[in-house]
Amino acid sequence: MLYINKILIFIFLLNLSGNLYSQKYHTTSSKALKAYNNGVMSYDYLDYSSAEQYLKQAVAADEKFYEAYMMLGELYTKQKKFSDAANNYRRAVKIDSLFYGPAFFFLANAEMMSGDYSSAAVHYRVYLEQKNISDKNKKKAIQNLKSCEFALEALKKPVPFNPVSVGTAINTPDDEYWPSLTADGLTLMFTRQINSGSRNGDPRSIQEDFYVSHVSGKEWQKAVAAGSPLNTPFNEGAQTLSSDGLYMYFTACSRPGGIGSCDIYFSAFSDGKWTMPVNIGSPVNTSSWESQPSVTADGKMLFFSSNRPGGFGGKDLWYTIRLDKSRWSDPVNCGSSINTDGDEMSPFIHFDGRTLYFASDGRTGMGGFDIY
Repeated sequence: MLYINKILIFIFLLNLSGNLYSQKYHTTSSKALKAYNNGVMSYDYLDYSSAEQYLKQAVAADEKFYEAYMMLGELYTKQKKFSDAANNYRRAVKIDSLFYGPAFFFLANAEMMSGDYSSAAVHYRVYLEQKNISDKNKKKAIQNLKSCEFALEALKKPVPFNPVSVGTAINTPDDEYWPSLTADGLTLMFTRQINSGSRNGDPRSIQEDFYVSHVSGKEWQKAVAAGSPLNTPFNEGAQTLSSDGLYMYFTACSRPGGIGSCDIYFSAFSDGKWTMPVNIGSPVNTSSWESQPSVTADGKMLFFSSNRPGGFGGKDLWYTIRLDKSRWSDPVNCGSSINTDGDEMSPFIHFDGRTLYFASDGRTGMGGFDIY
């Protein structure tokens, strides 16, 4: 079933007193409307590149076409092009600021995610002054407004941060992420997204595989695919290496024999190659989403993120204790000191076994997911 365009749903709801089939747009141009409809259809089919072109044609044919700007804003938000999204939401609001109140919420979200905290704070306040806004959006707007105010103060006192690229032996035009490093710092495993959908706007053209690089002298050597049986025609990623690099846990989704949408798997490095991955099974894996494992240096404790029942928010951090070679204890929620009513993800337990890093979007921060 095709995804129904959210904006059209909202517009229809605002016009329930009239005939839905006599929907009036902010345009009288048949050329603009045709391009817009083609853009919406392409968007529904996840053909984002074509959707962008059609919607640009729509606003070129009628620069006052409110709905086309809103759709472009949604399209760019979906692609995480937040600055472009904000520009288009801003155009729509300028055309008709009273037509659709939540437009200010979407505009503020895009501005915050693009780093324009001052403008985002203004538009969150505008949104919050409106009547009959949803409780969910109101709560999110209040939280994000606090984050914008925090960010504006934090930017006045920046912390020194000078990242250095690991070089072209690892980095390519594709997306490289989720690095795992052995304790001696000589072996790096990471996930590479092959033929990344971000290049052509098509989220269907994604293939995630593992790649490995080793240090020689002071430089990382050219990364090579981890190969079979780790890499498959399916997507695998979000791995954690043991401190000695001899075994790993990772995430794989929609695999034959899987328990949930995404499960945690185990593989060992033996005789110069990785063994066939094994689903670590219940009680860690369930019919829910289990992902992003991180194992302690002694291999006795495994942290992961899951949306299983019993948590505080959408995705929480959990941990489990290794009982023997193949059995794990019932997972324990990390508790309210870490988990919020938002999402907590990407746990990393330091080799000292006492320091946990993670990402959360449920706390006041710089916007979206911050590291804690």
